[in-house]
Amino acid sequence: MKKILYSSLFATTLLLGQNEFKLNINNKTLEIAGDVYLNNLYNLNNYTNYYFTASYMKTQTEDEDISNRLSTVGFKITNSRMNSWGLSFGMGMKAIYSSIEDTDLMAMPLGLHIQYEPNEMFFFALEGYYSPQVLTFMDATNYKSGEFSINYRILRDGYIYAGFRKIIAETENSNKEIEFDDNPFFGFRVRF
Repeated sequence: MKKILYSSLFATTLLLGQNEFKLNINNKTLEIAGDVYLNNLYNLNNYTNYYFTASYMKTQTEDEDISNRLSTVGFKITNSRMNSWGLSFGMGMKAIYSSIEDTDLMAMPLGLHIQYEPNEMFFFALEGYYSPQVLTFMDATNYKSGEFSINYRILRDGYIYAGFRKIIAETENSNKEIEFDDNPFFGFRVRF
């Protein structure tokens, strides 16, 4: 049943357009992410773009036997049109889960997105998410993430990009900080 559901969801999203798949890596981290465009599914207005988002990140730690894994699902909305300067703004919310050794983390951070597209060949993207203690559960006390990327169009719907991201969470365990990533990265994104 799950296979049929996942196959149907995948096939439906291919037909709707404005979806996105991202893959990025650095020396220690792999991230796979995607955005599913919801406007056509639910007959929403054309002034705002609505997306369902999901991602999975795996980071190798200094101890080769341990890796940090971070799974997210969320929802974001963005301007459907850029202003005259090429700026677009958005906001979102994610549900985050991670289990590392004896520490479980769950959070629901709120975020902001900014995109600057000076021309159709490249754009800059900036996003930040924060979850205070009231939106952070289990063994964690807060969650913070920030990402900046420069994206260059190499195909009609394909981009290569490079950037820097920092993702950290503080835990109740004597304010121990879990660092999921604090490095530059590169990857590709495909819009379909």
